[in-house]
Amino acid sequence: MCGIVGYIGEQQAAPILLDGLSKLEYRGYDSAGIAIEDKEQITVAKATGRLKVLSELTHDGTTMPGTVGIGHTRWATHGAPTNENAHPHQNTAKTIAVVHNGIIENYLKLRTKLEKKGYVFQSETDTEVVVQLLDYYYDGDPMKAVTKVIYPGLPEHPGYEIMKKQARGFGAMLTFQLESKEFALAILENVRMIKFAESLGGVETLITYPTTQTHADVPKEIREKNGITEATLRLSVGIENADDIINDLKNA
Repeated sequence: MCGIVGYIGEQQAAPILLDGLSKLEYRGYDSAGIAIEDKEQITVAKATGRLKVLSELTHDGTTMPGTVGIGHTRWATHGAPTNENAHPHQNTAKTIAVVHNGIIENYLKLRTKLEKKGYVFQSETDTEVVVQLLDYYYDGDPMKAVTKVIYPGLPEHPGYEIMKKQARGFGAMLTFQLESKEFALAILENVRMIKFAESLGGVETLITYPTTQTHADVPKEIREKNGITEATLRLSVGIENADDIINDLKNA
């Protein structure tokens, strides 16, 4: 089973990651690697065999400065135990690094899709699909995935003037249009504080997916005519701190 260690702090990350990985050697592995971010640049070192090989390669981490990093020990599942298949994996621009434990069951389908779009894979692993998929969708600003926000508190909303005259506030219901179904489902899967619910309205912040929940019985053509697509999410804001809600959505 793979071992994963991460560090964010003020000390040099690489020696801490190597020490952490050494405490996970009992889990078994055939290769190891670390990725360190330093001044927005990510460097990666990987080696097959025992962790000692990686330690010697990086002079116990001293050749990889930086205070943010991830480390991984791999037990091969997809692909042989080689440097190319060892984690972390990076995108071509080397702006993203990923480690992973588990199996991505539909990775061949995703890999084929990305290869048709021009992506070149460096390994045989299922994990590299993740980093290439992130590269495909992520352009440096996660909020650009949001193509439209529907909220009566926005001046461009058709109900803005009525709400302004007749209500003491604009409510806590928001609708988001995202650039793809995949983004919408990823947010649902990855929110941690926000709760996924069948319907909205409560003390806590809730999120719902109208296509399969509140509007599941509405024919697709009618849903889309009314602005509800497979990339639509609806949110009711609860009593949590606003920054925490925003960060949860950004991280998702």
